[in-house]
Amino acid sequence: MEWVKRVDGFFLSFFTNISHKFYRLTGYSNFFLAKLAVCVMVASVMVVIFNYWFPGILSYQSSLIQVAICGLISMFCLFDMVRCDKAEKSAFNDERVRMFHPLYYSPVNRLLWIFLASLMILAVPFIIANNKGYLVFKALDLAFAPAFATFKYFISVDPPSSGKSKIREWCESFSAGFRKLAPMKVNS
Repeated sequence: MEWVKRVDGFFLSFFTNISHKFYRLTGYSNFFLAKLAVCVMVASVMVVIFNYWFPGILSYQSSLIQVAICGLISMFCLFDMVRCDKAEKSAFNDERVRMFHPLYYSPVNRLLWIFLASLMILAVPFIIANNKGYLVFKALDLAFAPAFATFKYFISVDPPSSGKSKIREWCESFSAGFRKLAPMKVNS
């Protein structure tokens, strides 16, 4: 189990670096990135649902059971989105509050989803080689596992210390430069 923690720690530090750099650049926390991953998950699920009513967008026909399961998954994704909003509001408090089920933070569970995401990424050339369906929808269909793995890691990242983003600092210095300019006198 030591290797599981080591590999999970590697991935967690990777996502922590991405999250902290994104925060320093834009001012949005890791929970914003987690919400983006949830949006990709919902888009992936919606492709399967739409494929039931509009056959041909994927290389297979969705069944009614898939539509029902995907409907439930999309509801759970929306609940995760709400939890991300709550976690984002309390991200910079002194104590860290975990808004999600403890299974979401399990290193074994996260690595399982990394493995599934790797399988989905390896399946991309084979899915693309099939001429049936549209490429965009096929890519979205395969994006659920990578998005869910990304979501699990982004919610596990410790938020950085609060501060101003580089974009906000640049805008403030840019506007301060304009305030220093004296109005031009017009001689009539």
